[in-house]
Amino acid sequence: PVRGARNADPTAPVLRCVGQTEDCIMSFLMGSGSKSQQPVRYTGVSVQTSSQGLPIPVLYGRNRTSGNLIWYNDFKSYAQHQGAGKGGGEITSYTYSVAMIMAIGEGPLVNILGVYYNQSEVSLASLNLAFYSGAGSQTPPAFITSTYPGEAESYAWTAYVFSSRLDLGGSANLPSLAFEYEGLLSGTMPGLPDANFADIIYDFVTNGRYGLRLDASVLDAASLLQYKKYCQAYKLWGSPAISSQEQA
Repeated sequence: PVRGARNADPTAPVLRCVGQTEDCIMSFLMGSGSKSQQPVRYTGVSVQTSSQGLPIPVLYGRNRTSGNLIWYNDFKSYAQHQGAGKGGGEITSYTYSVAMIMAIGEGPLVNILGVYYNQSEVSLASLNLAFYSGAGSQTPPAFITSTYPGEAESYAWTAYVFSSRLDLGGSANLPSLAFEYEGLLSGTMPGLPDANFADIIYDFVTNGRYGLRLDASVLDAASLLQYKKYCQAYKLWGSPAISSQEQA
């Protein structure tokens, strides 16, 4: 009975259900607490702004960086059932997957040494990830070419990881992914995975894709060579990451 209406028509609950869903009628007949709440089913992946639309970083030496989402599609949900009733039992939850490309940095990178999934170290294979080093001649993943041909891009000179089916578990959110890499000029310090600062200066000043695009003649070759030897002698090396854009 409705509170404050002792003389309410006892047929009123039924009348309220007429023209509504079968669930409403069954709720009245079986009791308001007998029907379990249906789980939420998401229809698209949730993308954090912190992992999308960022500049592609220039990565020297060996370090760790977060991924940058540059493509996704093929979002799917999978009903999880409990019991063995009609239709496989009651749906208790959903799990999700998505196909995606996550950029790492300007290519070509030497290698990916480690993957961190929500701060836990895992392998590329365990996440169904494939590494594309960022060569100028690399081709789009075959999955995208065949399934979404209008969206197939090679992303030449961009190192990235690709998954045709990244398991998202029970959340529609993309996981936090970070990658330990061997990047540009890695190993230019003898016996070390890091880069010589003199080589970094030369590369960034003269590189036509991500650097200042200046001619090598603006640098004093003799002074730069002397600085390189100085760095080697005093073990001055580094693995900087240039991750923001600035006007030259």
